Amino acid sequence: SPGLNPKVVSYCLEKGVPALPGCATPSDMEAAIELGLSVVKFFPAEANGGIKAIKAMAAPYGQLRFMPTGGINEKNLLDYLSFPKIIACGGSFMAPDAMLKAGDYEGIAALTRKAVALMLGFELAHVGINCADEGKMKGKPRKRRIPLKGCSALKKKTAPPPSSTPDL
Repeated sequence: SPGLNPKVVSYCLEKGVPALPGCATPSDMEAAIELGLSVVKFFPAEANGGIKAIKAMAAPYGQLRFMPTGGINEKNLLDYLSFPKIIACGGSFMAPDAMLKAGDYEGIAALTRKAVALMLGFELAHVGINCADEGKMKGKPRKRRIPLKGCSALKKKTAPPPSSTPDL
């Protein structure tokens, strides 16, 4: 939920239902601790000061961990995830309204794969469209690879036909 409602949290805890209420102030954090929570959603994260605010809150409330949502995107995701008190991040950037309305679930899946790859530290080292093998990468170090859906050159085990285009 976007806020901390003590009645809702208590009900969830009594029934064994996970509760992750939104908390953005010291009073919210203290109420969450009083209810027995150890993880809270920091919402809306960017509007409330972002990772700097979470780090400031984590100092006096060291027993809490956070899941920020609200304003998280591919540009700031790693800033949040690099802080050990962050357990996860939520971001609607992976499921934009236009894609949801259009039913573009493949596009949403692609954005989600991109976010996961970013989070895991993957980077594209070589596409291989006109390289017969990785040995033609001109001395570049090997890097972890992510599959690119729809790139048939990455799926094939055989070399592509000769091309007049120089190797990438």
